[in-house]
Amino acid sequence: MVWILVFVMFAGETPPPADKLSAVMNVSVERQLSAVRKQVSMGQATGSFFILPPPAPLSPPARRADLTDCPALSEPDLQPLLEEAARANGLKTDALGAIVRQKSGARPCAVSPSGAQGLMQLMPQTLEALGVTDAFDPRQNLAAGARLLKQLLDANHGDWDRAIAAYDGQPAAVPAGSSAAQTPAPPAQIAPAPADKNP
Repeated sequence: MVWILVFVMFAGETPPPADKLSAVMNVSVERQLSAVRKQVSMGQATGSFFILPPPAPLSPPARRADLTDCPALSEPDLQPLLEEAARANGLKTDALGAIVRQKSGARPCAVSPSGAQGLMQLMPQTLEALGVTDAFDPRQNLAAGARLLKQLLDANHGDWDRAIAAYDGQPAAVPAGSSAAQTPAPPAQIAPAPADKNP
């Protein structure tokens, strides 16, 4: 604003000397400082100017443990959980164990770069849909993963390879006999033993 005023005052004339410009600028700066002092003093009297409310507390970050802080479950701890989840869903314990070992290394607090969580490496939306309240609780995660695998096996008519492909989110994860099933399935990320073909 000051520069516009100075320009208008001296338009068409030779530029003013530097000391005159400096004087005009000092007057403008002093007015601005005076206005700020007035606003600050008014704010101090009312207690509201330039004072922000304290920030809301941050919610705790999601549990994303470093794998060095997340040891794998021992076989004596893991085996009964696998048996329980497999029995409840009509699956073979060895097949469920293979998935756990391949997906998470049997680490209950494992988190993949894509956000899959826990022993069975389930995505947050899937965990929520399956009613899991703690993704890192081994029993809950295994039960949910086994339930999902059973649903996928049923949807794919017992075809283990298709169920695993669906579990992994692969495009070949479609029910057998559908028009989309014409695309050859990529190899499953978890190769079951021949005895595990139809758990």
